[in-house]
Amino acid sequence: MIALVEPSVGSSEPVPVSTLQKTVSASRLNCWLQCRLKFFFRYVLKITKPKTGALHYGSVVHLVLQQWNMGRWRKQPFDISKLKQVFDTGWLDQGQINWDGEELDQKTSAWNVLEKYFIDTPIKANEMPEAVEVPVEADLSKHGLSAQLPASLGLWQTRPCRRCGARRRRWRTACGCASGQRACGRQRARSCRG
Repeated sequence: MIALVEPSVGSSEPVPVSTLQKTVSASRLNCWLQCRLKFFFRYVLKITKPKTGALHYGSVVHLVLQQWNMGRWRKQPFDISKLKQVFDTGWLDQGQINWDGEELDQKTSAWNVLEKYFIDTPIKANEMPEAVEVPVEADLSKHGLSAQLPASLGLWQTRPCRRCGARRRRWRTACGCASGQRACGRQRARSCRG
């Protein structure tokens, strides 16, 4: 499907190839594999689709939940005022969205959803999350590539050991492989070492 785009949506000058070669992300590689024309429009000409209200609503809710999980991971006390501040900052970073006069209602609804979740969640405040997203940077020069690979391509997970029940941290890539395992990631968890 071809959509009409306002001329002001794209940048005035195309992005040079050298800039694109400096960093690589999983989504950028996936876009290249799916459709090279789509890649050209999105990453070289910088033509983007306008963000919808529903997408913004979901992104801000996700941002707050991500910060909440990161706080639990770091064993920080639950502070709803800090999460509200993250929410308000995230809500302001919206670009141009046509709300049709419903922005305040949508903002209130999004925060009410989060408050209800925090009140009714069965997750204990001191319970460690199963995994959190962490940024990763890999040097690809050893593999004949000149780019760095920064992205949230992996997760630190804590899983109880099947033998002793102790929680151990493991690295998991986005495809589900644990470090040191085959690329398919279908192997079982490593056994207890002690």
